Formats: sequence, C-alpha cells, structure tokens
Amino acid sequence: MHQTSHKPVSVTSQCLAVVLSKETTSGTDWSSTKSGHRVFHSFVEENRESFWNPALVESVCTLDFVGFMKPGTLLVAGSELHLECLRSAWARRVLKPPRGYQIKSLGKIVSPLSALGEFAGWIRWRRRRPM
Repeated sequence: MHQTSHKPVSVTSQCLAVVLSKETTSGTDWSSTKSGHRVFHSFVEENRESFWNPALVESVCTLDFVGFMKPGTLLVAGSELHLECLRSAWARRVLKPPRGYQIKSLGKIVSPLSALGEFAGWIRWRRRRPM
C-alpha cells in the first residue's frame, strides 16, 4: 500500500463535489459509511482501470482529496483540465463510482460555505483572542 501525502488543499473553484448514494437492497444505512479517504481511494481505483480512456486515468490519478461530507458527498480538487475531464466522463456515463456507491450528480463548489448547504447558517465564526 502506498503512502499518501496529506498536504492541505483549499476548497476553491478547482474543486468538484461528487454526490454519492449507497447501493443497498434494504434502505440506506449511512452509519456504516467508510471513511472519506477510503471512499476517495475506491473512486480513484475504480476509474484507474479505464485503460481505454487515458485522459480519465490521468485525471483521477492527479486528484487531491479535499473532504467527505456525510451522508455522501466526496470533495476532490485538481486542475481545471482534469476536473473538466471528470465532468465529460460523467456526461458520457463512463465515470465509475466508488465500490458500493452510485454517483447521483457532480457539482462545482463555488465557495466553501456553498459546500455546507443548509448548514452554512449554523456556523459561528470566532475570532482568536489576543494572548
């Protein structure tokens, strides 16, 4: 197993939200959701096998994990070219979901607060007190 670097990645215009739903036969049990990193690595591995589409393989291999919001939104970052390749693959129905999931939609993150949706109003901003 290879080591991953945990460099900080900002949520900017070069970020894509992959909205997922779990594949289950009897209701969705989000309590057993894998960690965000495991979902991300599964997403990369599933699409890395698309040898007939080298642009897609390159794009998923250069993605950075930004975060995972339960119940099922994977946030990834990359160059605009690579994110456009993912959008194109999604439109052509060749983008594969992580194992055990289905991709419901793809969306561009406009700002960090838009990623939080209805929960953005719940955030309380605090300033650090001088010491």
